[in-house]
Amino acid sequence: MIEDKLNRSSYINFIKNLIKNSQNYKRDNENKSYIMAIDSPWGTGKTTLINLLKEDIEKNDDEIKCIVYNAWKNDYCNNSFEPLCYEHQNLLVIML
Repeated sequence: MIEDKLNRSSYINFIKNLIKNSQNYKRDNENKSYIMAIDSPWGTGKTTLINLLKEDIEKNDDEIKCIVYNAWKNDYCNNSFEPLCYEHQNLLVIML
């Protein structure tokens, strides 16, 4: 369990509600997809926020499935799509 030293629960709840209500927001009619970016300077806790969000979703919400892809950890790969597919495959295995 990750300790939330900066009390980011309000941000986590906001992001979860945004995801759950995404059908209410305008999007491309063809693929119906969204991309969300969390932008902040180095060392401000973006990874911790994502890990807290993932932990909260896995513990409290069956509607949302998480795949965390860290581009820095996979920087050694020539094809960035392969590690992403690997993470997706792990999610599918867990869901079985």
